[in-house]
Amino acid sequence: MSSQSITSNDIGRKNPSNINIDKKLEESSFQDLKLEITVLIKLLSASGNDDADDDLETLAKITRHIDTATGFDRIPDILKVLMLFETDLKRLYENKSNERVKQILADIISYTCTGRCAEIKGQIVKYYMLGSKNLITRYGMSYVRNLSKDLIELWKNSSSDDKKTFSNLIQECATYFMKQNSEIEACDLLLEVEQLTMLETIIHGVDLCEKVCQYLIASSLYVDETESQNILYAALSLYLDHKLYIDALFVAIQLQSKAIVVKIFLLCSDSLIRRQMALILARHNISFINDDEFSHRLRNFIENDQLLLDALSNHRLSQEFLLVAKQLDLLKPKVPHEIVHKNSSRRNRRKRVLLPTYSKQSVLATSFMNCFINAAFGTDKLVFGGPDWIGRHKDLCRMTATATIGILCLWDMQNGPLKVDRFLRIRDENIKAGALMAFGLISTSIKSDHEPAYQLLKDYITNRSQSIRIGSIVGLAMAYLGTNHGDVINSILEPIMGRSCERIRQRQHPLELSALACGLIAHSTGNMTIINRLVKILDRNSDNMKLSDSNTRDLIHAIGLVAMFHREDLPTYIDLINKRFDKPRAERSNTSTVESTSTTSTRLSLKKYLLLCVEICAYTGSSNILKIQKLICNCSPIITDELKKKPEEPNDDESKKDKEKNDKKDKKDDLPPVTDDELIQLLSIIGIGLISISDQLNSEMVFHTFIRFLKLGSVRIKASVIIAIALTHLSDPKMHVIDLLYKYCHFTDEIIAINAILALGFVCAGTNHARVSRMLTELDGANRDKVNRLFVIKVSQGLLYLGKGLLTLSPQMETLKLLRQSSLASIMPIMFRLFVDPVNDLIQQHHYYLLFIAGSIRPKLLVTLNTEMNSIPLPVRVGQALDTIGVAGWKPRAITAFGLSTTPVVLNQNERAELATESYKPLSNNLEGFVIVEKNTDEDDHHEEKDIQ
Repeated sequence: MSSQSITSNDIGRKNPSNINIDKKLEESSFQDLKLEITVLIKLLSASGNDDADDDLETLAKITRHIDTATGFDRIPDILKVLMLFETDLKRLYENKSNERVKQILADIISYTCTGRCAEIKGQIVKYYMLGSKNLITRYGMSYVRNLSKDLIELWKNSSSDDKKTFSNLIQECATYFMKQNSEIEACDLLLEVEQLTMLETIIHGVDLCEKVCQYLIASSLYVDETESQNILYAALSLYLDHKLYIDALFVAIQLQSKAIVVKIFLLCSDSLIRRQMALILARHNISFINDDEFSHRLRNFIENDQLLLDALSNHRLSQEFLLVAKQLDLLKPKVPHEIVHKNSSRRNRRKRVLLPTYSKQSVLATSFMNCFINAAFGTDKLVFGGPDWIGRHKDLCRMTATATIGILCLWDMQNGPLKVDRFLRIRDENIKAGALMAFGLISTSIKSDHEPAYQLLKDYITNRSQSIRIGSIVGLAMAYLGTNHGDVINSILEPIMGRSCERIRQRQHPLELSALACGLIAHSTGNMTIINRLVKILDRNSDNMKLSDSNTRDLIHAIGLVAMFHREDLPTYIDLINKRFDKPRAERSNTSTVESTSTTSTRLSLKKYLLLCVEICAYTGSSNILKIQKLICNCSPIITDELKKKPEEPNDDESKKDKEKNDKKDKKDDLPPVTDDELIQLLSIIGIGLISISDQLNSEMVFHTFIRFLKLGSVRIKASVIIAIALTHLSDPKMHVIDLLYKYCHFTDEIIAINAILALGFVCAGTNHARVSRMLTELDGANRDKVNRLFVIKVSQGLLYLGKGLLTLSPQMETLKLLRQSSLASIMPIMFRLFVDPVNDLIQQHHYYLLFIAGSIRPKLLVTLNTEMNSIPLPVRVGQALDTIGVAGWKPRAITAFGLSTTPVVLNQNERAELATESYKPLSNNLEGFVIVEKNTDEDDHHEEKDIQ
């Protein structure tokens, strides 16, 4: 046989003359195969360097053994035989001089090295590059997998020049994986070698793009920060290349970049898709209407499309919500005692009649319960339909009770201000302050060019009455939550920063509340102006501040709110804090050494707490394991000198009697004052919950750590752990969490019991959970003589029936598990008030902080809209969501559902909906909230073809 008769294309090609050879190869045993290849290797060794014809003929026989390995049972036998002659084949490669012979030998050696690729790294790629370089399609999937593994190992240890030579091979492997429907392996290869840009040339087709991008986004959660950003940008680029603008918008929200969101709007030419994107942004409380930096770039779209403006402004939210409530027959207002009596036994009802229920805190708790149950419905039977309910409250409670009208009329900018207006005309300062607060609560998540909340509330910030100042500040904070509105921030900060407002400062302007309001308005924006101002205030007043004071901690928490989700700017924040607090301070001449030492210790504690708070807030929702481990280390037990002392044993009867008396006292009175080190420990526990809030797997792992803290920790540690558990399971009632919290609701320590009861309400908020309702009713009957516990029980009952089951507090949204930043930011001030002393910090003095919940409330509905933005009923399937990332097939089943429902429908936590009709197709793949659907033209064409046939 001549050298011209055997080519690279002839090797492995079957023809009629080779049929007998194939049959013999299939019927041969392992020993026959070993004997035959041994003879062929000897023939290669015996031939001289110039006998290329004989070598090619012999190599063709060996290659035929490899090419006929189409069955899985045949591959191991061939590899085992070839691995015995690996050294001989490599020696032959070095001795042969003919290039064609060397290429075929290199191909065989490359295949042979796959048998032990873990031991001889780099050999598969080395001989592949020396061979014919066309083995990927010839040797199949098993060979390409081993080749890619070897390629990754070489890539990590190669120079930049060598990497360029491997780029073509990487692209060939990734392309082969894509053609073989192994997209996940292609993504893993490109992720390991950091060549995600190749996906733009490899991927063709919308379905393939969606499947690859879903895997990339899921993979971004398990890598470091820089690589995660690169992966998200690669997915964003793929979505934009294939004009999947809505999916690209979700990635832009995850990247927290308004500039990218504006770019997506400018690239999109379809008005319907722009309206759908506006609806999604409104649900996430992201808007450009009050943002001067970006609003001018979208002015043409907004001015020419009134429906787009309505969607961005969220003006129709209340109207659509009430329409859904009407269709579900839930418009009739409910009275709190109806729910309590419905779930209580006859015996408990008699006790409730005999006991006094109209105390100061009991009436306020009923107001909270009433506003949460009827939230966003615009009507109730206590404030609007009954006698003078507001008049039953006293002092500051009257302000809070009036402010609950804002939650009752939530989002209703058409009728809500008219209902509040009559309370603004009352001379009582507390009622007037509550009306101002209610006006701001109504405007939560609603945007407008006219800015009615700012025009009304700005003049009351410098009022003589402190309650009116509090009402105006809270109202502005909730009306402009997350907008980063410069005029509002300056109007709040000016009285505490300007030298001309000394008189206001003398009247005890609410410093911590003003800082907290600015933190809520500019949360998650990284506004360095606010951070600079607040750090300056903290540094300037550090001599008069103590970390144990909750007002001081609120000022620090406000700085953390501004820094939320800005991990890339964390070094800048740390440098700013270090420069400010490490700056030498001139000591006064009349200050003693003890006082100066005390001041230095206080400043160090403030600095340490501030740095930890900023770091926790910056990594909120990141699921960063290293940060969680660091915070767990901070939670190690604190050993003080008192613990080291051995207690003296009592020797007389009097000491025994004193001990018995002390045991009967409430354990809350025996708690020592909280120390600065203990506050660092408590904040670390809350931080563990905040960092792991977005990842369900991480939350379950952290839950086991929390159980350990509950067994071994002190009273305050247990109280803070309970709050952290509530943070990780907001509106997500799981039975093991409910059982754990209910157990701690019966503790004798009041701090633990109050936090557990409130946590039970937060965990089951808006779920109408029947079992939890019975639990709270039993707790109400068992704690009739404990005023503080009765207060939080009623609040929890109201949260349980939040919006009659149509509303939720969960910050997790969409199938991508995106965090609604406003939901998390508005609930954090309440959580931070609970982990030290909830009775004094929240229930008795700052009960109006509970109204911040309004920023976390959102509907949990699916409403389908037609192209004219009107509601349209469509059949859907609702079931538990399944993880389809990496699952084989183009469109695997994403839910566990068999029954049909008609929109609007309620979507609880971890539930997903799918359209059950092919006549319409949704513009967004994530069916949640308001979704625009359009008629499926492809389906109509398909029906027309059937009719013609």
